[in-house]
Amino acid sequence: MLLNVDAINVHYGSAQVLHDVSINVKERELTCIVGRNGAGKTTLLKTISGFLKPTRGTVTFEDRTISGMRPDKVALLGVKYVFQDKRVFGDLTVRDNMELAAYPIKANLDEAIERLFSISGKMKKLIDSKAKGLSGGERQILLIGRALAGSPKLLLIDEPTEGLAAIVINDIARILMEMKGRLSMVVVEQNLAIVSRMADRIYIMKEGNVLREITEEAEIRDQAYIESLL
Repeated sequence: MLLNVDAINVHYGSAQVLHDVSINVKERELTCIVGRNGAGKTTLLKTISGFLKPTRGTVTFEDRTISGMRPDKVALLGVKYVFQDKRVFGDLTVRDNMELAAYPIKANLDEAIERLFSISGKMKKLIDSKAKGLSGGERQILLIGRALAGSPKLLLIDEPTEGLAAIVINDIARILMEMKGRLSMVVVEQNLAIVSRMADRIYIMKEGNVLREITEEAEIRDQAYIESLL
């Protein structure tokens, strides 16, 4: 197993947000986390990536305990987190944004930019444009491209299609599907049509708990069934 989250509890102050949450992710697997707002999905990703520390339980990546490790150290191990807010460095160009992602991990900038182009050819004409002029979908593509710098082994992607137009949602879904099998991904996503189409494994979360793990393909592809569990 590439990633193992074992019975973690997470608190914000005195309030417990995650309750004995456990998930597993295999190599080159696309795992989706679904649930209503407030289910604890983002908290789970932040805990895996080191932005939050569990009060109990462990997070193991490639048989190494990473729970409580600083986010930059987790990233250097090959775990990258794509935040939900689609925030980029607006006053810098797309190229500069890529350089900021590549430099701390000593990744080759040209290779990182080519990887960005490989997921979306339209970014070639935007490479020297200020990032603040990008559309929401283009910002999401840039953020995924930034995360791919240095060839990570695991991407944690939080709500990649949130707030995007339908045609752009399909573009982001296509990119994720094309990346599938090249590396492992954990994707928090509310769009069940996309989830049922691309997931290898689904975890249903509610009120800080994992209610169900779904691995059977017929159940994964059954959007109505997934909806009934939320």
